[in-house]
Amino acid sequence: MKSFFKSIKTKLIFSSILIVIFSILFVAIPVLKTELADLTQNLTQTISFKTEKTKQEIESFLEKPKQIVNDVSIYVKQDSFNQADAEKDFLNLIKDTSYLFCLYYTDTKEIADGGFFYSSDGWIPDSDYIKKERIWFTEPMKKQTPIVTAPYV
Repeated sequence: MKSFFKSIKTKLIFSSILIVIFSILFVAIPVLKTELADLTQNLTQTISFKTEKTKQEIESFLEKPKQIVNDVSIYVKQDSFNQADAEKDFLNLIKDTSYLFCLYYTDTKEIADGGFFYSSDGWIPDSDYIKKERIWFTEPMKKQTPIVTAPYV
């Protein structure tokens, strides 16, 4: 008889353990699925927000050199344009920027024919330098607009 009760006791304990395990699983699985869905949604929103913010920061960063080049273009076209004053102003314009190393401006005449060339880094081209072969010269002439080029190495 003892063995019978021991057997029933064992079965009851085992049954109780199984009931507890299944109860936990039936409650925990839906809760875990809901939590996982919430975490996934929050992560997706955070990534989307940070990606958009980073994109805006990059676009803003890239817009600054274009704005400086456009400002220079407007300045050069003014009737009161004075090359010596302009060179000082252009140096001041780019001195505090980490994204613009050098600013060129020039006219359409070749240097050998009396044309001018200004480089904010102080570089002076040789008299046989042909600026009309350079992409920074040909592209704006084609497009009739100032451009920002990739860095020269």
